[in-house]
Amino acid sequence: MTRILSMTFLFALAFPLLANQKGKDTPPTKDQFKQVVKVMGKISGKPGEKGFKLELADDLRLPLPKLQKETEKKRQEYLKLIKQFQSLPSKSPLREKKLEELETVRTEYELFALQQFNLFKKGSVLEVSLQPDSRVRLQFPKSGSFDDKGNIRKYSKSEIAELKGPGNLPGFKASYDDLQEGQAVHLILLQKKAASPGEEDSPEDNPFYLGILMILNKQ
Repeated sequence: MTRILSMTFLFALAFPLLANQKGKDTPPTKDQFKQVVKVMGKISGKPGEKGFKLELADDLRLPLPKLQKETEKKRQEYLKLIKQFQSLPSKSPLREKKLEELETVRTEYELFALQQFNLFKKGSVLEVSLQPDSRVRLQFPKSGSFDDKGNIRKYSKSEIAELKGPGNLPGFKASYDDLQEGQAVHLILLQKKAASPGEEDSPEDNPFYLGILMILNKQ
């Protein structure tokens, strides 16, 4: 039985910075968002009005930002202890105590490293909720790359520009209505960056955003 996992909380709001640019295909800037993970899968069942179910094509590891930061802190602590241990004379009475401390921190570091991702197995079905600002695209134009006789279609620059639409987004124009049961899709998930280099991210208030949903249609 396929396990159904809700990811609605991950995609509850897509691109809030574009909310005041209704109708525009302006892509998010690299200064404001960072790409976190790519997800491959296929549409499971008939898409609903507000979302669809995605069957994963591969295992998915979603990073947990708070635990990732704790893991990095523990790693730095571990490396620091290694240097301290190596700097001690071979006959120093402190070596045994430092070695015990080193083993404790290493165990803690390995535990954090194992827990810094949320794992979803291949074949799991995730519920994805889309918002109007989510970007849905086609891998190839709706008219296809070949004509009825099997010859390669030759598009002019203006035709390609029209098929792609504004915003310099990957793929070609599409809408949520183009989603169909069984389609292979490619999702790109983003997260907001810290407002400034010295500012810490707020993992608890920094959900994943569905950047682009690419429908992998046939040529």
